[in-house]
Amino acid sequence: QGGNAVDAAVATGFALAVTLPRAGNIGGGGYMLVHIAARDGKPAQDIAIDYYGQASRHTTPDLLLDANGRPDPAKGYSMKGVAIPGTVAGLWEAHRRFGKLPWGTLLAPAIAMAEQGVILSDDEAGATAAQRKTMAHDAAAMKMFFKPDGTAYAPGERFRALDLASTLKAIAARGADGFYKGEVAGRLVASIRAGGGIIDAQDLADYRAIVSEPLWSSYRGHRIAFMPPTASGVSVAEALNILEHFPVAQAGWGSVANLHLLSETMKIVSADRRLVGGGPDWRTPTLGLASKG
Repeated sequence: QGGNAVDAAVATGFALAVTLPRAGNIGGGGYMLVHIAARDGKPAQDIAIDYYGQASRHTTPDLLLDANGRPDPAKGYSMKGVAIPGTVAGLWEAHRRFGKLPWGTLLAPAIAMAEQGVILSDDEAGATAAQRKTMAHDAAAMKMFFKPDGTAYAPGERFRALDLASTLKAIAARGADGFYKGEVAGRLVASIRAGGGIIDAQDLADYRAIVSEPLWSSYRGHRIAFMPPTASGVSVAEALNILEHFPVAQAGWGSVANLHLLSETMKIVSADRRLVGGGPDWRTPTLGLASKG
């Protein structure tokens, strides 16, 4: 319709909230690397947009620990462990900078699918059904994802998400403010707090996507932009820098030699990954890990 790649990414992102709610939802977060090609005398531009979930300002070191001071999985998988959602802010930021089509136009397909329903695949129906025991603790989740009698939707059945459609309409009308402020934000906070969580209205209103330079490295002469922390781009760069020292092509895809090389490389990368999980304020050694040296 005359849009660009960012418009397509934004429209797809919101559509996934309907078609892949377990992963492509507006309650989560993500990342976007954007490359704008040089044209009309303007140089090329590359930016990284981090819209991953962020912790509430009320977070304390012991929030998710048990009585023995160890991580409690039950708390982590409860409203206490919920992060401030970043998806809407990130897609809004990308569109604000680079989008061409009207914001509401990009949300229209997702709204239509949420209202009219989508036919569930075997995979999506099975994934939702598998979470019934967990969702049973939240009446709102049960109402949205399961039938009135509590049974799961079967593959091939039509799934409608009318509450989600209402939320998407608010976002379409007011942009990011339609999610982080006003009625939707109020409902989010009320639900999180009712479940023992700590996120409040100011946490939502203060959320901002983090815009930065990509992390740069290369592989066999090809310059590559990677997403900086909190994403795992630095780990991919480190792995490629190690693999560059070995004759990968000669060994052949799927060979014992290459599988051994990959496993040993991933041991090193996985250990170093523990050092670089946080955002810029963690002062993680990303440039060192991504360097050829």
